[in-house]
Amino acid sequence: MVLNGETFLIAETNGSVVGFCSFKDNEIVGLYVDPQNSRQGVGSSLLRAAEDQIFATANSSIILNAALSALEFYLTHGFRGSCPSEWCSWIS
Repeated sequence: MVLNGETFLIAETNGSVVGFCSFKDNEIVGLYVDPQNSRQGVGSSLLRAAEDQIFATANSSIILNAALSALEFYLTHGFRGSCPSEWCSWIS
């Protein structure tokens, strides 16, 4: 789904939404997984799908801002970033 130029990818399990990822151009705007469904690959699948769509449009990098609590997730997925406070800026 696209709304105001921002693409939304939705993850569902048994007809219930368990997560989403949104992006605009080459920026990941949001990535969220319901805590009851975390550590099951939902976030990784959403991120991969967003990366595939972003790179398919000739972008060579992805940027995002995320909470410090997401540090390990993004490092695991090949992002590098800086965390001057509780928020981190990332690039892949």
